Parts: sequence; C-alpha cells; structure tokens
Amino acid sequence: MTGEMPPGRGFFGAGSPQRGWWDQQRMAHWRAAVTANMMFRTPPPPPYYHDLLSLASMLLADGRYELRTELAVVLAQMACEVLVEQTITPRIKVDPQQTFNVHNKNTRKLYKSATADDIENTPFWTQYGAHAIRRHEVVHRSRRVSPAEAQESLTVAKQFVEHVEKVRASLP
Repeated sequence: MTGEMPPGRGFFGAGSPQRGWWDQQRMAHWRAAVTANMMFRTPPPPPYYHDLLSLASMLLADGRYELRTELAVVLAQMACEVLVEQTITPRIKVDPQQTFNVHNKNTRKLYKSATADDIENTPFWTQYGAHAIRRHEVVHRSRRVSPAEAQESLTVAKQFVEHVEKVRASLP
C-alpha cells in the first residue's frame, strides 16, 4: 500500500480544497444554465377561455359568416363556463353531470361555496343574466341576435372572466 493516499485525500478527495472549488464551479454553471433557460423559455399559452373570447371577437369583426353573431354569443358563454369549471373543480367535489353556468342557481351556490365570492353583487351581474338568457335562446330556440347584442354578450363575458380571474388568484 505504499504510494497510495488514504481514502478521502488527494486532488479530488472529499474535503480537499480542490474538490470544494470544483463543486462550487459546477454549481455556478448549473445555476447559470437554469437561469438562462428560464429567461428564454416560451411562456405558457393563454388559458383556453381566453382563446374562446378571442375567437368570438374575431367572428364579430369578420362579416363573412351568417351566424357569426350567434356563434360569438355561444363562445362568450363557453369561456365563462370553462373558467368556472377550472375554478370550482379543484376545490370541491362536483357531480360529473354538473353544468358550470353561474346564472343557474345551483351552480352559483357551488361557485360561492368554492370561492366565497358573491358574484350576484357585481356591477355586471344584470347584464350577465341577460347574456346567459340570450345564449340559452340562441342554442335552444334558434334565436337570431344583432351585432350589438353579440357585442354586449362579449363585453359582459370579458367582465365576468376578469372578475373570476381576480377571485381565483386570491384563493389559497
């Protein structure tokens, strides 16, 4: 055993000054790589409900489609319901047959129990109710809507989404 170093000694042995320096250099390079990766990482796509609102806006701006106003109303409501579902389901157990239209009294109770938000007291609630009824009539009674009505639905849906996003961000 002549010429051999005891365990833990030597150029890169545990506890040697060179080993400590080497470890510090590796950690510094690793931190720099992680930081660079995070700086240039592609941000996540916007939530799905924002895409629905964008599509509704595009339909209203494009006059080529006959049912564009009706589709915009339906898409606006879909955006609201998707957001409500994403807000409620992680917090409480939901029946698989549950709808997520907060204009519905039972859904509103679920929403309130999951978020403690009394959404009925918001400034946009009356307009949201008119929009929800309009959407129901479009889907179930083939009602036609004017561009002005469709724009009202889109506007109130955006207000609804903004409100629920704030509530959701404040939840634990």
